[in-house]
Amino acid sequence: MTQRFDDDRKSGRDLSGRQKTSLVGGVVLAVLLLIFIFSNTESLDVSFLAWDVDMPLWLALLIAAVAGVLLWPLLRGLVRGVRRRDEGVGT
Repeated sequence: MTQRFDDDRKSGRDLSGRQKTSLVGGVVLAVLLLIFIFSNTESLDVSFLAWDVDMPLWLALLIAAVAGVLLWPLLRGLVRGVRRRDEGVGT
């Protein structure tokens, strides 16, 4: 594996435009995430069902965002299934 890396470097191959864009985008997102975290360090009490948790604001917001990202495809699939079912009933 090291030999292949050395061969690529010797042949003059560099990162493609898409790889550079992805790298720059990842660095920008990481910097923005760090700014967000350091701006929202105060703690708050979060109550959900039977749980009461004391956590930093940034963590609560991050958990909510990740939950939304994970639940969105499920909800979208349910809506599509209901639409298909309703369209099939009229035919």
